[in-house]
Amino acid sequence: MDLIKRQDRKAYGEIQKFFRELEKSDDLGYPLHGEWAGRRAAHVYNDRYRVIWQELSEIEDYTGAEDDTVVPVEVVRVGLKTSTAGGTIYEQPAD
Repeated sequence: MDLIKRQDRKAYGEIQKFFRELEKSDDLGYPLHGEWAGRRAAHVYNDRYRVIWQELSEIEDYTGAEDDTVVPVEVVRVGLKTSTAGGTIYEQPAD
């Protein structure tokens, strides 16, 4: 994220905006398959960037309403859809 922030501040802002939306909704992005199974991805900033994350186990939210739960996510990768070498972000190893 630091590299994106240095190279393209507008893209960085759009990605941060997406993270704020992700905090409010668990219905964003699309599920991935194959070696990326169990993760989700979203197109960000005019389809130029991808955010890939996986949901972790739910935890109780002690600061919210009585029945609220928090579903933490682990951001796996954030980057350009295609690299300067020509491959896509999905062609890089998942782990």
